[in-house]
Amino acid sequence: MLTRCLKDAGVEVISEVKATGISKDEHGFAALSTSTHGEILGGALLISTGVRARTELAEGCGLAVGRGIKTNQFLCADTEQRIYALGDCAEVDGQAPVGLLAPGWAQASWLAQHLSTPTEVPAPDFSASDVLMLKGQGIEVAAAGDVSAGFWDKPELQATVFADPSAGRYLKVVTRDGVVTGFLSIGLPQTSAELVLAYERGNQLPVDRSTLLRLDDPAALDLSSVVPSDEDQLCRCSGATYGQVTHAVGEGCTTVAQVGDSCRAGTGCGGCKSKIEELLKKAPALA
Repeated sequence: MLTRCLKDAGVEVISEVKATGISKDEHGFAALSTSTHGEILGGALLISTGVRARTELAEGCGLAVGRGIKTNQFLCADTEQRIYALGDCAEVDGQAPVGLLAPGWAQASWLAQHLSTPTEVPAPDFSASDVLMLKGQGIEVAAAGDVSAGFWDKPELQATVFADPSAGRYLKVVTRDGVVTGFLSIGLPQTSAELVLAYERGNQLPVDRSTLLRLDDPAALDLSSVVPSDEDQLCRCSGATYGQVTHAVGEGCTTVAQVGDSCRAGTGCGGCKSKIEELLKKAPALA
């Protein structure tokens, strides 16, 4: 179903390809050579292989390294408290680098406060939420937790599945004693937003799971039964919250760009711009 959504967006998807090399012409890259699909022609080659911490410099300086530059919970990488590491290169208190922008922003903000404040500032939990959203305009995909449970795996687990391939919509939700432990949603933006909040807060879902689907019914009057709080994240790239964006709007920001300058919301993948625009439209009410 996701492949179909991508094709509708103009992306040709070829799966289960085993690449063996590339072909070039006088202009450079010309095709991807494969043992399964022959040569796949293209004007450019983009390779996406995840992230891995570059620790060579730190290791050469005698710092402890593992999956990243090892630090304590306060981001300190040496015993003299002179060197700090954060972001994708840091293994903070035994946790592997997560490869996401929001934890890096949170670490940078805390470290700036720590270095500029004479009193000790408690270290927050820098671990990232495992909510993942596909960063593609017009393609609504969100996932979190573990969705591997089947219909009859354990009595306390409930798996609910909805599929409407012709409309490009799919939803699987797994709950334990009514609380969301994982979900996968395609083509259901309002339902996804509700599930993200319920998942991160540990809220129970309605007994009738089908009521979630009404959130994406254009005729529905109440688009969400859960109202985001000021502490809930609006921008997952920067970590900006609904409260920070609301404050920026209240301070006079009238465009998405101005909000981004104020609190960094909307400056990453752009997936939250529609939410920022909604808050901007409500500016008179917020004021």
